[in-house]
Amino acid sequence: MPTPDNNTINLTIIGGLLVDDIAISSENLKLGSSNPVKWQHRLGGVATNVARVAAQQLDVMLIASTGDDSHGQLLAHLLAERAISSALVVWSGQASDRYTAVLNPDGELYIGLADAQLAEKMRWSDIEQRLPEQRPSAFLLDANLSANCLSDTVTALQTHYKTPPPIYALAVSPAKAVRWLDTADKVDVLLCNRREAAALTNLNWQSDINRMADALMEKQFSGFVITDGSDSILVQDRQIRTIIDVPQIHIAKNVNGAGDAMAAASIVQIIKGQSLAQAVASAGLDAARAVLSGDVEPPQV
Repeated sequence: MPTPDNNTINLTIIGGLLVDDIAISSENLKLGSSNPVKWQHRLGGVATNVARVAAQQLDVMLIASTGDDSHGQLLAHLLAERAISSALVVWSGQASDRYTAVLNPDGELYIGLADAQLAEKMRWSDIEQRLPEQRPSAFLLDANLSANCLSDTVTALQTHYKTPPPIYALAVSPAKAVRWLDTADKVDVLLCNRREAAALTNLNWQSDINRMADALMEKQFSGFVITDGSDSILVQDRQIRTIIDVPQIHIAKNVNGAGDAMAAASIVQIIKGQSLAQAVASAGLDAARAVLSGDVEPPQV
């Protein structure tokens, strides 16, 4: 796909661009001791993962931050190599953001360590200077951005274009998901997992998923998707609630990036005209399965 110009952007994505360092343990992890692992290094960041998948079918622009170090140059090169149009905020004298994921042998996340300080430094003024000239079909923002930046950006986008585009929100993690609370009523769709929904609602993460959905609606989220590992997915589209069964999936590699792939594929189909539930049930599940089964590999750094 050729690099899109400013007149053909379908989806503008704003958020994290990181180097992913993935440590995969060969045996059950033990605290307080040395654990044998294999390392993988990838292009990462929630927003970037979504951009990589969505760019296979749509014209995408990624707005993100990097440092002026060698990793920043590498990240810019990899984006161009994947034909992902980007408008980067380059911070002088700063190291690019990084994410380290330590995975159990079954591919489940044991602990994730995120250094997304540059993403958190972004402001609406940085974003405004890099927006496409014409209105995109939709915007997607991730919670690697600060709460103030999310609030300012979502509010400003409602007046920046004559007809405000839909806004999709990615929770990123339980710790960062709460950054969306101040703008819940301005978000069209929130994409989160069970633990992120629990953080947003102050419920126990093992609470009934319908109770979590009711609590999210009380927080003024009107559209959202709650994933729950291999259990059913809950989709709330205004007043319509749908429970989608998840077929059994063999995890051949690891779970890292599966949720981002589901979000990206779902949003692509929504932009193409499907309902939220239809998009998740068809394209979203297929994209997650492809990552989990090892059919799709994130790009290597």
